Amino acid sequence: MAARLRELEALLARLGLDADQHMPILAALLSLEDSGKYSAPEFSPRALKERTLATISAFLSALAAQQPTVLALEDLHWLDASSLEMLDLLSAEIKNLPLMLVTSQRSDFPHAWPEDAVEAAELALKRLDSDASAALIAHIAAEKNLADDVAAQIIVRTDGIPSFIEEVTKTILESGVLRERKGRYEPKGALPERLIPESLKDSLTARLDGLADAKELAQIGATIGRSFTHELIEAVAKMEATLLSANLGTLKASGLIDTLGKVPEAIYSFKQALMQEAAYESLLRQRRQIFHERIAQALEASFPEVVAAQPELLAHHYGAAGHNKGV
Repeated sequence: MAARLRELEALLARLGLDADQHMPILAALLSLEDSGKYSAPEFSPRALKERTLATISAFLSALAAQQPTVLALEDLHWLDASSLEMLDLLSAEIKNLPLMLVTSQRSDFPHAWPEDAVEAAELALKRLDSDASAALIAHIAAEKNLADDVAAQIIVRTDGIPSFIEEVTKTILESGVLRERKGRYEPKGALPERLIPESLKDSLTARLDGLADAKELAQIGATIGRSFTHELIEAVAKMEATLLSANLGTLKASGLIDTLGKVPEAIYSFKQALMQEAAYESLLRQRRQIFHERIAQALEASFPEVVAAQPELLAHHYGAAGHNKGV
């Protein structure tokens, strides 16, 4: 934790930003404990949001002043109202900077940018055609050269949806139904009817069901959010260290999560929002409430800087747990 704080201080110094002014906000956003070196921000929720926006804007401005910068945000349709408000405000703040804001969202979530925001250009992404789908399948299969009939079945059933193509291809490769013959991987017999799911969510659910003990850890992570720190999931999961490490390794090996940094400062993220959604929705209501309450209690007990910076997060978890504490 101390090493990450020093790295953040060094970055602010390179950008010419005042550490005393911005470190408390950034440390809270990144769930970094500062051992009292920087006093925790004490503002009303609205004032804290404005201060956080100012810090993010200052950081982006300083970064873009040194070199042209791209800020990429995936899945706008999953953002909460406060994050969308902050994004709208940021879009107006950064319009005079050499900074490109790239976002992705579903077609049924048409986000209207503020009139004083950056000039926005929309690019509609179509489903992949058969040639592009075949190229993606070949890339995922890597050295395993799938037989033409196997690839054809994947293409027909996945309807040009890249995430679905990826999931189904991995499912077939890992299922043990293929054999190598003359440099190609072909079915040992007819592909089982249920091997290729009807939808992407069915595929993700099937993958979760095959994770054994790691499934619950995926569910806990999904209850925390799209991303979660090692320290928080360790506090919530209450698993023995070696089992926690093994289960996290299983989730990473299965392609469900990515890892940034090393334990104990690691941050994990679901590769796709749909993966998080599938894991969360696989929970029974009572179990879901238990996890939300554990998360809220862990935040209060061990992460006061997160609670100070994001009081609505604590309220969300207590509310989802079924009571109004923290609201």
